[in-house]
Amino acid sequence: MAGAALIALGMIGADGAVAQDKFVHTYEMRLLGVRGATATFEGRAREGGYFVEARARGTGILGFLSNARFDGNARGGYEASPGEASGFAPAEFYQRGAYRGDSRQLNMRYTGGVPTSVVFTPERDPDDDPIPPLDEQAGTLDPLTSVLRFTWPGTPQEICGREIDSFTGSRRTLIEMEPPQPAGNGQYTCKAQYSRTKGFENQKRKRFPFTATLRQRSDGLYEVWRIVGATDFGRMTIQRTN
Repeated sequence: MAGAALIALGMIGADGAVAQDKFVHTYEMRLLGVRGATATFEGRAREGGYFVEARARGTGILGFLSNARFDGNARGGYEASPGEASGFAPAEFYQRGAYRGDSRQLNMRYTGGVPTSVVFTPERDPDDDPIPPLDEQAGTLDPLTSVLRFTWPGTPQEICGREIDSFTGSRRTLIEMEPPQPAGNGQYTCKAQYSRTKGFENQKRKRFPFTATLRQRSDGLYEVWRIVGATDFGRMTIQRTN
């Protein structure tokens, strides 16, 4: 549950819009008001490249029941541009997750913006979603690079104008956002939608609305610091805690 929530709505940030040293961010996820997971993200992004690590753990009664955990990292190229999040080009993505005792790993590699290798360990069951043709996934981002782009600092107009097309190794999702609206105290909100676009044929619900709240940083740019939205299990809130 922890890993799925983070990939679904994306929780990562960065402490500089062009070049920066190491950043560390922490988050808390609540489902129906109950604390369900915590996450830590750290890494760096400078002209020429980026690297990010993520760790998430189920907490409270939800964590006790699911024993959920997620660890992952991603790296790739980065062309810096102030307030822009379009310069990320993934090269490699790795994740290790566990839920109710079932542990799996995923490795993906990219060349020129196209995934060229997808390896699940252990191999998936025959009735699992098939891996689609990789050449049809050109231009997509891996889950961690997707959330890095989603919350990269920028102006409210630039952040709320982003579109993130993500590939999980077997499925595609899409985040689309609407223009920002003032929310008082110098903050803005963006109404958005998370869509299950490919590989979710057995899922009845395909679209999930959510709202992202932006706060201003000391350098004048903005960043996503709170997300509230619908899930299959009810209302979820993801809040930055540092």
